[in-house]
Amino acid sequence: MVRGQYAGYRKEPGVARESDVEALCALRLFIASWRWQGRAVVPVSGKYLAASMANVMVELKPRPQKLFDDSVPMAGLANYLHLRLSPNLVVAPAARVERAGIESVGDLHEFYLRILVA
Repeated sequence: MVRGQYAGYRKEPGVARESDVEALCALRLFIASWRWQGRAVVPVSGKYLAASMANVMVELKPRPQKLFDDSVPMAGLANYLHLRLSPNLVVAPAARVERAGIESVGDLHEFYLRILVA
């Protein structure tokens, strides 16, 4: 669990400049199920945050085959699926795609799809 203040919290109206009140909390939870093995659920909640939203970020497991020369298990290189549930419905899958050129190197790109619901 991480508790603290986000940058700029003490500049919010009505907040004392020397305040040590915690303004947010983040947890890293794991589900005891083989389906979710090694996958964390990270809820973050706080007050005075810039936006009110609900997001789900699903990090996909790496492929057994090496697709790119730089395909080593490194943080930030995994494909993922980003779902924003509120205030707008957004689906944003991200995948590594081959960079133009001779070398076989992949760059992570997020594809943003906003879904309009009437």
